[in-house]
Amino acid sequence: MGIDNLRGVEMKRILLLVGMLALLVLGCTGNDGTGQNANKIGDGGSQVTLPPSPPPSAPQTVPGSDASDMGVVKEFTLEASNWKFEPETIVVNQGDRVKITLMNKDVSHGIGIREFDFSLKAEAGRSATGEFVASKKGTYDFFCNVFCGDGHREMKGRLVVN
Repeated sequence: MGIDNLRGVEMKRILLLVGMLALLVLGCTGNDGTGQNANKIGDGGSQVTLPPSPPPSAPQTVPGSDASDMGVVKEFTLEASNWKFEPETIVVNQGDRVKITLMNKDVSHGIGIREFDFSLKAEAGRSATGEFVASKKGTYDFFCNVFCGDGHREMKGRLVVN
């Protein structure tokens, strides 16, 4: 073998060694070659590369608004007194998490929405809070589910799910 052939073999070995070192460094840093770190799961023998996780997002709270975003938390305070709810109508979007705080001004009252299996009760002068997901569109009646006197049957309101 001539000197030129030895140099060629040595160059190939050096290039092979550099390539292996580059793979080792990339594998150890978790870099997936795109400039971003990849999430890897494995036992060292075989690995699965997962896509990068999206940044965490804070839950949105939109008190009683008519925001068009789906999946937000809509909070309402309903005052119950003298056989009425105030406000009498609440409007949300399908998929919204609805958080209701029931405040009683006089005697014990409650609120029930059959279609969402929602029931909440509060003693006289107290409040109670509950949540449900408005999973289906429509207009639904809510009612007082605690007997509160002569006007109990007329104590109703309306939930509108767009």
